[in-house]
Amino acid sequence: MRNLVPLSVVLLLVACGGTVGDPTAETMQQQVSALSSAQAKDKVCGEPFKGPSRGTTLIDIRDVQTTGFVHNLFTGPAILSGLGLSQIVFPHELFFPTKAVTGLMTITAANGDELKADVVGWAFPDPDVSGGSILDQTGTFTGGTGRFADAKGSFTIKGKVAGGILSYTPFSRDVSVVMDGYLVRNRHCD
Repeated sequence: MRNLVPLSVVLLLVACGGTVGDPTAETMQQQVSALSSAQAKDKVCGEPFKGPSRGTTLIDIRDVQTTGFVHNLFTGPAILSGLGLSQIVFPHELFFPTKAVTGLMTITAANGDELKADVVGWAFPDPDVSGGSILDQTGTFTGGTGRFADAKGSFTIKGKVAGGILSYTPFSRDVSVVMDGYLVRNRHCD
């Protein structure tokens, strides 16, 4: 693969009208160093953001008749790549007529650093579980504290909320989700 890099640079120069001479050892070393720096930059700047979370959501339907909104608070642990065992707190609103979800998620890593994300998406009725929901949401990182102060990136949330609607409010339901995306947490990556 390393041999292809100088060749691709030569082909690019020829295609762009540049002159090509015999590459010197110094030129080749500069090209390899530049490539290595770019690869290292990508590795430091971005990383996969993946993992499962299981928790509960507290559901308050008192205002649904007057405003259309169902108030929710999800809390639970998560095992996330790059963060390890973390805690998620996700207050969010479900607009019942359209099933649209909006909220602000806070993920706290084991060392106390917080990662913040705006989340939008849907909580569709689960056709297989009475009162259950299928979650299809997207989060966009908006920063945080500590090593996440300049965090960027996005992720998806796919999962399910257990069924059953009770006659009292608020009530809680078990939730199981998987998050999958990309996290950039180094402000010098541009």
